[in-house]
Amino acid sequence: MPFALGTFLKNLWDKFTGPVTRYFAKFRRHPVAGVFLLLFILLPALLLLVFAVILPVLKNPYEKFTAAAAEEEIKASSEAGAPVDTTASSDLRKRLINLETATAFWQARMQLAKGDSIGLVVNLKDSVVNLEVKGVPMRVCRIHGYRIGSALRRLRARGRLQSWLVTPFTLQKDLATLPRAPVRVVEAPADTIEAQRRPASEVQLEKRDVHYTLEFDRDLVIAIEQAQGSSFQGWWEKIWYKTRRTLASTQEAVASFRRGELPKHRMLIEMELAQEDARAIYRALPHRAAMALYF
Repeated sequence: MPFALGTFLKNLWDKFTGPVTRYFAKFRRHPVAGVFLLLFILLPALLLLVFAVILPVLKNPYEKFTAAAAEEEIKASSEAGAPVDTTASSDLRKRLINLETATAFWQARMQLAKGDSIGLVVNLKDSVVNLEVKGVPMRVCRIHGYRIGSALRRLRARGRLQSWLVTPFTLQKDLATLPRAPVRVVEAPADTIEAQRRPASEVQLEKRDVHYTLEFDRDLVIAIEQAQGSSFQGWWEKIWYKTRRTLASTQEAVASFRRGELPKHRMLIEMELAQEDARAIYRALPHRAAMALYF
């Protein structure tokens, strides 16, 4: 019986793969035609890679601006007669970058404190996320883990984050697995007697998993995931949430191509927070929330 089953499966496999094998065997006698066919098959993928990934990285306006700012600073120093040390050590360069980044963060945080609404402060150096009002932390949330995208690492390596971080970011849109403002429907009692007889009901804690993406201006995207594992229902909700995020990115890229523009190269930060902290942050933020970033 096992031998017969193995023979049946082998014959079935040969039936489906035989025509394909014979078709590609022809290209052994005509290798030039095979090369052209391979290029024809791979050309759409190569074009997509160039226009959707490579060119947006090379044409990133923030990298261009930082490089131009550094060149202008060197030129101004030279014209002023100041010596330009082109052989400065990498340690000194890192210290200068860290100092400029810290300065920009505190300037953005001071602007954030001038507003009356709830603001967000993301400090990756100390692994904390704060909800603040007028500069006063209302809730301090610990970051369990985070990952910075290659675009941000590249921007940092170019040496000028100050111009990008010096003003607070503004939330543009969001996508989440949970509603921003949950609604609880309660049937009102007919009179005071019925209200007194009705037993007091406690508000049940929400069990829904928390995953959401916050898109800010200046091409910054922050994706927040709960540190706890997903439930069975939450696992499906997470798949649907990521599918919607991918579709939204694809639609945005297609719209850019139609306008004759390159897709935006997003500055991505992924963070893990405790479920309750992640839920509290999402529901506390106003629709046009401001955020200060330090990393």
